[in-house]
Amino acid sequence: MTSGLEFIYMCMTRFFLALSVVLFHTGAQKMLVGCVIAIQVFYIFSGFYMSLILSTKYNKINPF
Repeated sequence: MTSGLEFIYMCMTRFFLALSVVLFHTGAQKMLVGCVIAIQVFYIFSGFYMSLILSTKYNKINPF
């Protein structure tokens, strides 16, 4: 599992990426450079984070 500091950094990064997604959908994309890239990075981070959670949760279960 990740340490506390890495978890905080990941949460802060996801927050700012999510904020850029919200700003993109409100029409502020002209003010922000790279909104489309921020949206893609947000989805990549979220997928990584969800797979990390699922793999740590279900790795402990032995199917046999």
